[in-house]
Order: sequence, then C-alpha cells, then structure tokens
Amino acid sequence: MNKQELFENTVDEFTVLQIFNHLHTAPFSYMLIYLINYCTGMRISDVCQLRTDCLYEDGNGGYYVRPYICQKMQKTIMNLIPKALYELIQEQIKVINNLDYDEIYLFPSDKEKL
Repeated sequence: MNKQELFENTVDEFTVLQIFNHLHTAPFSYMLIYLINYCTGMRISDVCQLRTDCLYEDGNGGYYVRPYICQKMQKTIMNLIPKALYELIQEQIKVINNLDYDEIYLFPSDKEKL
C-alpha cells in the first residue's frame, strides 16, 4: 500500500479529536464499543459478538481482549489493550452479570430475552 492509499483509508486527526471530545455523551456501551474498536482495530461485528469471558490478564502486566472467534480468519485471537480499557470492560461485565436473565454477550440486544 503506498502512502496515498494509506492516507485515503485513514480518518483525519480533526475527526478523531471531535469523536473523543464528544464520546462522553454517548451511552456507556456505545462508548465502549468505539474504544475497543479504536484500540484493537477489531471489526465492529466482532466487537458486538464479544462474550462476558473475553478478558485475559497474563500476569506480567498484559491485558487482552479475546474474541470468541474471528469470523474472517476462523481462529481465536487476543488483542493487547490498555489497562484502563480492561477496567471499563470489567464494568460492562458487571452490568451484564446483574441482568435478571442469563446473558453471554458483552453487548446484548436492548430487548430483554424471554
């Protein structure tokens, strides 16, 4: 990929700054979806399919998010993430675990399961 193609496929700095300036106004789950996408480069479809057991800590200060399966590659992968994002995902897991029904996905549908 040449420099021009790379430039055409990236979001300009102004746009990224505008997103981050207003990210706090989004619902927590939407903000978290964006941050996971931004930090890992995961496809949104893979982010939306993360399960509540997606976090991994290696014991040496490394924090990871692990999609259940990468749809395109058909294999399990782990993405290194910042500790702050790891902690935000833990907050979302607590929210999901407090639902009055069993849920395996980190970002379930807004409709309650029957």
